[in-house]
Amino acid sequence: MMRNYFRASPLTFSVAIMLVFLAACSSPEADEAEEVGEGPTEWDRGLPPTSVLPVVGGMWPARGTIHIHTPYSHDACDGLGYDEETGKIDEDCLEELRFGACKTRQDYLSLTDHPSFMSSQPFEDLFLVRRDEDELVLDEGGSPIAAWWQCDNGHRVLVRVGFEAGLMPIGLSGHTSDDVEERHRLYRSRTVEAVEELREVGGFVVIPHPEGWSIEEIRELEPDGIEFYNMHANIDPTIRGPLLGVPPMEPIEILFEVVFEPDESLVPDVAGLGVIELFDAHLERWHAVSLDRPTLGVAANDAHQNVLSDPTTDGERIDSFRRIMRWFNNYLLLPEGAKPSPETIRDAKRARRSYMAFDVVCTPAGVDLLLEDADGDIVGRMGDLVSLSGADAGDLTIHASMPVCHGGWARAGRKPDVNMTLVRVHGDGGEPVVEVLASGDGDLAVSLPGPGMYYYRVDVMPTHLLNWLGQNRYEYLREVPWVLTNALHVEL
Repeated sequence: MMRNYFRASPLTFSVAIMLVFLAACSSPEADEAEEVGEGPTEWDRGLPPTSVLPVVGGMWPARGTIHIHTPYSHDACDGLGYDEETGKIDEDCLEELRFGACKTRQDYLSLTDHPSFMSSQPFEDLFLVRRDEDELVLDEGGSPIAAWWQCDNGHRVLVRVGFEAGLMPIGLSGHTSDDVEERHRLYRSRTVEAVEELREVGGFVVIPHPEGWSIEEIRELEPDGIEFYNMHANIDPTIRGPLLGVPPMEPIEILFEVVFEPDESLVPDVAGLGVIELFDAHLERWHAVSLDRPTLGVAANDAHQNVLSDPTTDGERIDSFRRIMRWFNNYLLLPEGAKPSPETIRDAKRARRSYMAFDVVCTPAGVDLLLEDADGDIVGRMGDLVSLSGADAGDLTIHASMPVCHGGWARAGRKPDVNMTLVRVHGDGGEPVVEVLASGDGDLAVSLPGPGMYYYRVDVMPTHLLNWLGQNRYEYLREVPWVLTNALHVEL
């Protein structure tokens, strides 16, 4: 079956404009190649297993994708994922999703299909179990609440079901109703009543695409989580300009150049460096909502495989499930020795023990944020809400650990510039006040200045990846985000 090139959304129009633009313009001549030192010639299209990452503070990081679409979404798989007449899905597209999850060694997946066509399916079917080695996870009553996908490389991925519409509940234990029309209506709602009903079936309720919400609307719902990054918003011109207030076409121009003006010396995965960025519109909403009620920040993959079906030089489409999973992930911190399970993943989300990482830069190790007293005892860590009396606050210190690059930075004979920023957000019911407490290229320690939410981000000038950036490498060489932690909250 012939696939459409473009997704059925406002992005289609912008994509068509870009095709005309690229056809009319010739690319500038590449600068003379620069020697960047010795380095490996093979790019790893996968990610290391999290079992090789260090345990920090008795916790280990489980890698996962939150907010991703399967053929059961009406606009996934180039809009051809599900055939309403036959009830069959695009099995090739599903296999590409599975391949991406296995290649990047995801420990868990939070599937979030749109109500069309997710709400009309039997709940068990939404886990997309296909192989004999796959396994449904049942609750005490014998109902499915998760599944294990078995990979060819021996890895296993824990799969949970949710949806994305007005709200985005993840980790559902079942449909809210046996009535298809009733649940279709509820799944499209964004009300306090809908939040309560979704929580009754295990839903951890996240606000998707917060750039389309006012702070007051989000506060009213008191969600469990909010997206503080979304890849769709990152690249879609119809979101970037009107809702994020940034130049609309830059990422699309870069991605189209990779596809339609191919450079054989550029690794398409690394072109993500020219795209990724964090946005004030997302962080501001996370700040405001979290000051009222500590709220998990989530990095949304939001892949559909529906932007461009043309292959890049690695033979894979630019918007492949694998590529987006290779670019960034959520890392939930689980107790040492614990395995991913519906319970351990749920508990880590509720505890807000999580950070996001752009793995295209490097998989980080040693991410840690903690609060110590004068005796060196730990009184709180990332995700905690620490309640203290005024007398306790004076001798407390916030510690932020600079992550290291798993496998080392020296991939191209040079170490990149790395900068960590420790942030405090505070305010009493009014406009949040954002302060940079400290920044530097190593661990940071600052005396606790008062109540608020504390987190850090790490940004990198990725010179260690020059060997893979092709002839126009300086188009991609800019400071990019690497790590963004969730917050440690202090109230006095």
